[in-house]
Amino acid sequence: MRFLAFILACSMISAVAAPEAAVAADTKSRKPKPAPKEPERDLKMNEGTMQAGGSITLDIASAGGASAVGFNVYPNIGYFVADRIELLAGLDLGLGQGYTAWGFDVGGRVMIDMGDPWGYVGVTGGYGSVSAGGGGVSVSVGGAAVTPMLGVILPVAKNVGVDLGTRVNIGIAGGTTNINVPIGFLGIDAYFK
Repeated sequence: MRFLAFILACSMISAVAAPEAAVAADTKSRKPKPAPKEPERDLKMNEGTMQAGGSITLDIASAGGASAVGFNVYPNIGYFVADRIELLAGLDLGLGQGYTAWGFDVGGRVMIDMGDPWGYVGVTGGYGSVSAGGGGVSVSVGGAAVTPMLGVILPVAKNVGVDLGTRVNIGIAGGTTNINVPIGFLGIDAYFK
């Protein structure tokens, strides 16, 4: 009987001690987990990144008391000279009610980290020309332009973003100030190294 009591006691002790030993052995064999990596961003705004893209707009232009509705295309390129600081260069090609326009500009923008998407604020300056005609009269005027910009870039694929923003094109030509406000702005940008 004592023998049976001894075997029963030993089996109870081993049943209680076995899980504690297994946990201790498992703790010694486990390696610490590596720290989680920062998630990969779809759009890179780092120094050395290049950008190619453009936008299309539906515009309302006004000059000298007259206004017209038009359609513009803005192809552009950019280069990040520092993290989140981009230099830009672009063309402006427009066609509207009784006018055609072209221009070029250079400038920059600062990207604002909002996670994904990225916000931005910037300004460009350049030269443009507008040719208008009607009733047998044709006029062509060239002058300087300044364009403040504000917007957000939404990632849609790896290294590709949709630019939703606004611009106000302020031109000074022949003593007249004209203002062009895009009411429908849609752009697409690709980023690469």
